[in-house]
Amino acid sequence: MATWKKVIVSGSAAELLNITASAGLFNTSVNVGTNQVITTNPATTVLSGSFSGSFQGSVNINLADLTAGNGIVSFSYDGNSAQTVTLDTGSAHFTNGVRSKISAAPYVGYNASTGVITFDSASYGTFAAGAGLTSTDGIFAVGAGTGITVNADDVQLKNAGSLTNNVLTKWDSGNGQLVDSGVTDNGTTVSVSRPVSVTGGVFASGAITGSAISSSGAITGNTLTSATTVAAGTNITATTGYITAGNPAGAPNTTGAVQGSTGYFTNLTVPGSASISGNVAITGDLSVAGTASFSNSTSLLIADKFALLASGSTSLTDGGIIIQNAAGGIGTAFYLEASSTGTYGRFGITGSLSAGASTATIDEFMVTVKQASGTPSAAPTFGSTGNGYGNMYIDSSNSDIYIYA
Repeated sequence: MATWKKVIVSGSAAELLNITASAGLFNTSVNVGTNQVITTNPATTVLSGSFSGSFQGSVNINLADLTAGNGIVSFSYDGNSAQTVTLDTGSAHFTNGVRSKISAAPYVGYNASTGVITFDSASYGTFAAGAGLTSTDGIFAVGAGTGITVNADDVQLKNAGSLTNNVLTKWDSGNGQLVDSGVTDNGTTVSVSRPVSVTGGVFASGAITGSAISSSGAITGNTLTSATTVAAGTNITATTGYITAGNPAGAPNTTGAVQGSTGYFTNLTVPGSASISGNVAITGDLSVAGTASFSNSTSLLIADKFALLASGSTSLTDGGIIIQNAAGGIGTAFYLEASSTGTYGRFGITGSLSAGASTATIDEFMVTVKQASGTPSAAPTFGSTGNGYGNMYIDSSNSDIYIYA
């Protein structure tokens, strides 16, 4: 029969008949109070940390001998007094290991007493050049990259003398240099010497004029005029005016209106079916008289603090949420298990549950914790006596812990 069992943790009061530490568990520790005797079988006890007081029995401490290695001045150590380890700079090990790493020329000599290395003043050292630099006999030089010309005392853009004032430049990959484009900007007006096709966005605070402007991006500005055709791509924006196509009847010509053969969009009514392939932002309320279906949603935001599942049920039933992890709407479920779990059921987890299932078979139960003063007596609320195993209870008066098992 399941009952509440006390869990022994740090700070708990407990009376234990025996404590046995498994053989080979050298990290097992036992803390004892004043005037305690520890006996073991076999009679070998390993203690770590600091000790005070008197000891019974014998203590055998054996330290390994220390000897001087190659390149170290000989010393003796008895385990009681401090000793200093000194490098033997005159030994062959030091000479071969350090001095031989210095090249013969321009190396001149090494003073062992001062630790100074001397080089031939007529020779040059070897220096490593960084990115974009070269080094010859200790002298650094700047390397010319694509589109850059290096002269005797300066670095300049290649073809800089052929670039024109107030003309936007473009890259000529065939010759590796910048050249004039067909766009000029004198600080007041931007001019284009040929028809423009825009794949991104163009913004102008003045007028955009020309015989042909084709855009797959956005063209925005105060005025957009054309002698022939304006081909609109992604956006045509009229921030302070309106956009008109043809001669729509009843167009109010109000700011922000888009008006054409279908009228103008101030209030939009679609009598038939409508299909929108992009995103829709609604700043007001959304009312759906029919059924709302969502085939794909990545984020669900719900302002309600409580959500009711199994709406309409009048008795305890299985129900919860499923996280899909396989094809066909199959996934892991966190749900309320109703079978043999008391008046209020018990929450649990199961795997491979179909989203169309009406019941589930429990795999593992969730643990709930009750906090109250005193020793527990009644069975857990969730799970009750039948399936309440594993639930916990905390005595708030002394922090004792109990588990139902």
